[in-house]
Amino acid sequence: MNDTSSSAPEPEPVENAPEPAQEPTDTSVENAPTAAAKLTITTMFIVLSLVGAWIGWVVQTDFVRKSTPNAPSGMPGQGQVDSEFTLEFHGVELKGFDVIMSAMGVPAKQSTFNVLLTSSDIESGPVGTSPDPQQVQAQMKREDERRQRGVSPRRNRVALYLLLLGIPLGAGLGLAEGIRRRSILQIVVGTIASAVLVGAAGFLAGGLHARVATILEPNDLDQYIKLMIPQFVAWFVIGIGAMVWPLAMNPSLKTAQSLGSAVVASAMLSSLIYVPVAQAVFFDDPFELSVPGHIYSYGFWFVFGSGFLSMLLGLGCANIGRTQPPTS
Repeated sequence: MNDTSSSAPEPEPVENAPEPAQEPTDTSVENAPTAAAKLTITTMFIVLSLVGAWIGWVVQTDFVRKSTPNAPSGMPGQGQVDSEFTLEFHGVELKGFDVIMSAMGVPAKQSTFNVLLTSSDIESGPVGTSPDPQQVQAQMKREDERRQRGVSPRRNRVALYLLLLGIPLGAGLGLAEGIRRRSILQIVVGTIASAVLVGAAGFLAGGLHARVATILEPNDLDQYIKLMIPQFVAWFVIGIGAMVWPLAMNPSLKTAQSLGSAVVASAMLSSLIYVPVAQAVFFDDPFELSVPGHIYSYGFWFVFGSGFLSMLLGLGCANIGRTQPPTS
């Protein structure tokens, strides 16, 4: 028995035994925000952007009031006076804003944003119960010329409207992104950078909005289509300006796709939904060339578009997460 047990072969050691598998660690998954964090971040983006939109609307209201010229006296040789003006926010003069306007090529003068009536414009027009056909044709010609002269001032107005929206809106979005990243430096730098970027984008968006609306006006298209296309162009350009700073802080193809999709979706929603809703709510607003006609319509325009943009852009930023490099 002992011989048998001693002659039994000993088991050979296993040299290449597989090591127990280790589960991979993914810091991006570990640091991904929860659903509650995403909701909080998105809400923060919406609230701060709406505050910015409200500030822009208040300043824009002051701009409309001051840039609109007084009615002419009607006396021979006296037309509308071309006055300069400054902007205010709740009685506080915005120092240096006239310099910004001049740098943009639109001096703070009433003639920059309106076609001022001359004495001939005041006295023109057919008189009597049976006007002369020649007088009627001359009046129609003058009105057409006045309309052509009004293209550039209207473009300046819309550009300034969206510039006044873009600066505080961009500041709100930059502030929200800085808070999301939990960095004092990002809060300060991001707020300033986003205000400049979105403000410049707003100025460009307003000019393109007016140009597109003017091009579409004589075309035989559905009236809603004519109003929606300029809205899409404007909010798309503003959205591009708004996504530059978050993308610069999180440079990757995935981030660009996420934020770009948010910008396109917000521009489409702002154009497709805003036009019928605005015309239903403000039924007395002529809404000529896709531009609101009175003070509260402008407020609704600013808040509606800013809300969609901040909601989708904020959700895109919330999905980025706060990843950290793996530690050895």
